[in-house]
Amino acid sequence: MVQCLYPTDASQAEGEHRKNPISMSVLMKFRILSTNKRRQRDIRNFGILLLVIGIASRDPGITPLSSFGAVMLLWSAMSWGLRIGIAKGKRQDTVWIHIIALITLILVDHQINGILRITKPAITNFSKQALYAELSEPPEIPKPILELDHGDGIYALAFSPTDPDIIATTGDNTIKLWNQNTPETPETLYIKEHRDDIDTLAFSPNGKYLTAGSPNAITLWDIQQKQTLQTFEDSANTLTFSPDNRYLATAKWNLNLFDITDTDNFRKITLFEHRKHDVQIESLAFSLNGAYLLAGDNRGYIKVWDIEQQALAMPPLKAGSGRVRDIKFLNDTTQSRFVTIGTGGSIKFWRATDYQVERSISTGTILNLACPPDGKTLLTAAWDKVNLWDIQTGTSIFSFKQKPRAVGFAPDGSTFATGDTDGTLRIWDIPLPNTHQHLTHQNAVRVIYFLPKGISPQLNIHRKIEKIIRKVQRFYAQQMEKNGFSKIAFNLETNPNGKIKIHLVQGKFTADYYLEDTVTKIDEEITQYFDISENVFLVVLESAIDGIAGDTLAVAGLESTYIDGERWHAHAGTAYIPTVDNAFNWQTVAHELGHAFGLRHDFHRASYIMSYGNTVRSTLSAAAAHWLQQHRAFQPDQSNFNTPTTIDRKNTAPTFQVEIVDPDGIHQVQWFVPPTGNRPPPGYVISQNQQDNLRSWKKYTGYILKHYKKLNGENRTIIELKLPHQKVQIGVIDSHGNITRRTFTLTAPH
Repeated sequence: MVQCLYPTDASQAEGEHRKNPISMSVLMKFRILSTNKRRQRDIRNFGILLLVIGIASRDPGITPLSSFGAVMLLWSAMSWGLRIGIAKGKRQDTVWIHIIALITLILVDHQINGILRITKPAITNFSKQALYAELSEPPEIPKPILELDHGDGIYALAFSPTDPDIIATTGDNTIKLWNQNTPETPETLYIKEHRDDIDTLAFSPNGKYLTAGSPNAITLWDIQQKQTLQTFEDSANTLTFSPDNRYLATAKWNLNLFDITDTDNFRKITLFEHRKHDVQIESLAFSLNGAYLLAGDNRGYIKVWDIEQQALAMPPLKAGSGRVRDIKFLNDTTQSRFVTIGTGGSIKFWRATDYQVERSISTGTILNLACPPDGKTLLTAAWDKVNLWDIQTGTSIFSFKQKPRAVGFAPDGSTFATGDTDGTLRIWDIPLPNTHQHLTHQNAVRVIYFLPKGISPQLNIHRKIEKIIRKVQRFYAQQMEKNGFSKIAFNLETNPNGKIKIHLVQGKFTADYYLEDTVTKIDEEITQYFDISENVFLVVLESAIDGIAGDTLAVAGLESTYIDGERWHAHAGTAYIPTVDNAFNWQTVAHELGHAFGLRHDFHRASYIMSYGNTVRSTLSAAAAHWLQQHRAFQPDQSNFNTPTTIDRKNTAPTFQVEIVDPDGIHQVQWFVPPTGNRPPPGYVISQNQQDNLRSWKKYTGYILKHYKKLNGENRTIIELKLPHQKVQIGVIDSHGNITRRTFTLTAPH
């Protein structure tokens, strides 16, 4: 038995300290009384214990866990032996203990290495898991509930209004009738009169008839009898049935009505006949009560026909500058409205009471649209994506990447279908819960961390990104306040805990693949998960991708959609920045985000954040601050509806005048010009060497800010530019934060 005796007073402790020069604390903790014989036995037993552990560890059958236990026993035994030697004051005993311990450590060395080989990857994996836990997975790519192969590309589809399982598709001169309950055996309808591809399909409201139109024929089928009722030798871009099933309207060059109440004796009524084939009718829609027929043409006009009078009910309506691709009346019992889409760049909502545009959403070209039975949403097909819109707010509920040419809702509104150029008919559930994540942070800056294949995330990259972006956010807030505005910063997408949400997107290829055409290749991958036209995105590229465009380290700009081939619209942008040290800093991030907000280079001062100043870029210009005051990222509660801004040239020479009109209100106008003069402006300093600056300036091809004008809500303005330039670009931000730009070439009169 070992008994530990603690001194009862200070004098006793001091006396013990004088007898043996060992610290009082060690004596208090480890003093052990024993005879010399017992001491020798303890050392012998301890040595045997160490040797047994060492020899046993040579057994390859010992697992790493038991080896770890052996090492722990070794540690305990060494501590025990040292305590014995120290307590008894026999230094030669402690020497022997050290020798035995050294031999044992040599014996277990290979097991210790084995433990390290096991534990090091385990620790690394644990660190990776902890890091991945801080990064958010991107929204899942939505998956259809059913995919059916039509064959050729699908350019028209239609749901049966009486059976949600029946869908008709066409992309060539045949029609396939699909039953979702038996998708393996579609019914194929082939009519020899359709020598060309069928462009349009429609079911009658009672579900009895199906009609198809091509450039050389129009056919009417009886679905129940499975037979052709009539084939007309005529052309049709579009066709539709009246709500009471009485009329079939068809149009291309001419607008015809067929009275189909008597299937044995069709009566044809020609409402309009073109003498010149320069105007084509692109879309048709009956009003909900069947009293009027609306026809949209390829010049942007809509004509409203009175069916009873068989005449125009009013002068033509101007819907836009491009083709009116589709017209749909909303299934809304509270008010009569219809929607038009086309190449004019916007979705327009019209009141059917006075035929005035009520509101618009700028979108770019829309090919096709569909309305559900409840009249609350709108489904659109663009060149490369599908959107579901909330009609009341104008927001996109979800969007996903696809190449549709036709869309349609089931009559019960539970599913929708897309017909794609690859010939696939896809059926989708409503809602799409995964894609709702796309726009849960409308009008916010969203962060993506892009990681090429085979590369692990940097340690603590989430903290580094958070630190830099928060500093950029503070910079903008402070500069907005210094310029006389409220201390507002851009809105950020965050997690429930308040931290910045960083979406990890794993690349499909190794880093070498992304070194050329970096932005294009990365865009192709991130747009599978995100609609980059709806928010501002900061894409942080892992440092393995250390160049974006030649020597350019970072790049950013607006995500624009063309309205009419000359104007383009945007309210979102994307900045791409690699994590290399000379690019991933708060100034570069602030500069590139400025471009994503719609700001161009401003070289008036070297201190401007949008300059190339060699000093610390630490200020926001008055023009930039005023611009950002109405930007959607800084004012996230802006209306999503937008009447497109018009920018038109008023004269040719000697001055350049532009008229700008926006019913929503114009907030600011900027005009930009190419670089002029042989001397770089104060804010263009890329090197301390003046000759290097001069050579670089002569090669600079971008636009730079020349002047700006505050409008603060005015609906119309005219700007005049007297300085001679070959080109000028006009940029406008309206009161809802929508950006429109148009470029003019001054040498060629407009």
